[in-house]
Amino acid sequence: MDVRFLILFPEKNDEILFALQAVLDPLRRAFPAAWIAGIIQRDHHWLIAQSTGLDEIFTFESSPRQLIHELHKAVPDHLIDLSASSKHRRFKNRLGATDFAFSRKQIRVFSEINLLPDKKPVYQKMAHDLIEVFDVPAVNSLLKWTDSTANAFVSDALPSEFVSGYIVCDLEDDLQPTETEESEFQAMLEFFDHPIVLLGSAQQRHMADRFAQQSGCHVFPVCGDFKWVEEQWLLAGASGILGDTKRASLWACVQSIALHGLGQLLSNPDEAKEALARLRKKVKKQP
Repeated sequence: MDVRFLILFPEKNDEILFALQAVLDPLRRAFPAAWIAGIIQRDHHWLIAQSTGLDEIFTFESSPRQLIHELHKAVPDHLIDLSASSKHRRFKNRLGATDFAFSRKQIRVFSEINLLPDKKPVYQKMAHDLIEVFDVPAVNSLLKWTDSTANAFVSDALPSEFVSGYIVCDLEDDLQPTETEESEFQAMLEFFDHPIVLLGSAQQRHMADRFAQQSGCHVFPVCGDFKWVEEQWLLAGASGILGDTKRASLWACVQSIALHGLGQLLSNPDEAKEALARLRKKVKKQP
């Protein structure tokens, strides 16, 4: 009977992406016939939904303890806990599978100095063998998230000339530019002659439409048009991002793309022009 793995994914998006590339993909290559399933909070399910390395995905609302009966039926041999959280201790005790708890930092440390958990020798050997399977260099490398559903959505949602590369300007809900700032923002959009998607909530739509009408066809407003997950897909597929939102910072980091704070650009027009010129040059070099 082939080995059966459960992976308990972390709760932070960037840590989930690390887990996919540094843990799941190498694990699947090392154990091609194994049964590998993921356990993840429902709000983050979309990040791993298209992974070809998982045979099954179990989702929970607040705690994986809600899945304990279902997981017992799956008869897992090993649990790889990447959550780095002690709050799941009771769940893991009830599950009964061999528990390997590794955070991103721990994987790096164990690899660098060969420090294994203070457990029995047999457990240490198994933990060491797992760490050797993981793609440890990916701990410090630049991750890149891809998803076929997301790619197809972007192709359908945006004008054809945007598909080869676009910038997302992520507008905050409370953004209320003064007349001067609005004029500067308009000039910024016109200066940056590269496809720009104006992303935000429905309450920003009127302003976004006004900017698009004045700037021309290279500015495409989508405020209020899409679901939350679809907005994440647009950000993930961008060549660069303008914005001060947390999600803008996340995807700029995860996808290794340029990020510029919108508020800072509006408050300093001279520096904004130089920053946008660098950004424009950078994204035009991308394939």
